[in-house]
Amino acid sequence: YFILEIPGIIIGMSVSYLLCSFNSVKIYSFKKNIFKNFGTNPKILLHNFGVDLSIYVPKFADKLVVFPILGYYSTGIHQLNMQILFGLEMLPIALQSFLLSQNSNGKKNTKISYLVILSSLIIALIVFFISPFFINELFPQYSEGISSLQIMIFSIVPLSIIATFNAKLQSKESTKVGYSVFVRTGSLLILLGLLGSIFGLNGLAVAVLSSTILHAIFLTILVRIEK
Repeated sequence: YFILEIPGIIIGMSVSYLLCSFNSVKIYSFKKNIFKNFGTNPKILLHNFGVDLSIYVPKFADKLVVFPILGYYSTGIHQLNMQILFGLEMLPIALQSFLLSQNSNGKKNTKISYLVILSSLIIALIVFFISPFFINELFPQYSEGISSLQIMIFSIVPLSIIATFNAKLQSKESTKVGYSVFVRTGSLLILLGLLGSIFGLNGLAVAVLSSTILHAIFLTILVRIEK
């Protein structure tokens, strides 16, 4: 950034992703049969891709709605809150990866799922109470976002439930689980536009929380249908 300014940030991000991709490339051996494997279950592959999109698209798409409505300042506060949530979201993401491998091998880990969900609730409560001190001490310029962070942080609980159900459905090779990307992203963008324009930062936080709850409800229904 200090040398190239904005283009420098873009180049830095590109290089960091490129360096991390080398290990992934080594995992795949590009033999003749690899493309046959991709072609045997295209629906399953597409829906697995949809699951990944439902996790990562909301992390970027919200800016398209928030910035035109509330401008630079509120977008910056909202993004700080989102970054804190993304940091805590590593727990559900790790849970999903673990459960997917276990469920695929026929092993059930119900106790671990409940433990992670309970841990997520405890973490959310801890962040709820310490966030005013944390923000005021380290990021005083973002103090207006404390109440919205306290609302948004409870999204970690439905995100843990989502991770559990995603793993269960993917292990069963569900051909409907990928539709969750439309539920999560669609509800998020709509609610951001509606609630953000009326209630500001708190409205954005409620939109994020509500979209994760709707996502969890969708997967709950899907698990019951595909039993």
